Amino acid sequence: MASPSGFPRSLLEEPWTARLAHFQRYTVAHPQLIEAKEKLLAAIQDAEPNSLVFVFGPTGVGKTTLRRKIEQILTEELRLELEQDRGRLAVVGVDPRSTRRHQVHRQPHPDRSRPLRHLRPAGVSEPERPVEPPQR
Repeated sequence: MASPSGFPRSLLEEPWTARLAHFQRYTVAHPQLIEAKEKLLAAIQDAEPNSLVFVFGPTGVGKTTLRRKIEQILTEELRLELEQDRGRLAVVGVDPRSTRRHQVHRQPHPDRSRPLRHLRPAGVSEPERPVEPPQR
């Protein structure tokens, strides 16, 4: 039975792995996160077909939580279409984090744009990069 605050007291008798799993699934609906979700959904729904919508911000502000919720909403909205067209993707996400946390790259990383290249529409070529002379 749950306590008045909603915490299931029986969880205290479960193994630590079950307690950990319970809290890993727990999300607090912060008012700013709710507002961000509504704005992001509106931006996605108002976007032209094949558009890219970027979400960025400091570490720990809820970007991943927001992405997961948006994916859940869009997948549910498109459920019938997704069942009919098994090749359709409701959401495509790219996480461009560096391999080392909190590291700022001074030089352009050659693979940085690789994930986005796969999202480029057919017939659109990659912009030419200027050739830099070798450094001595």
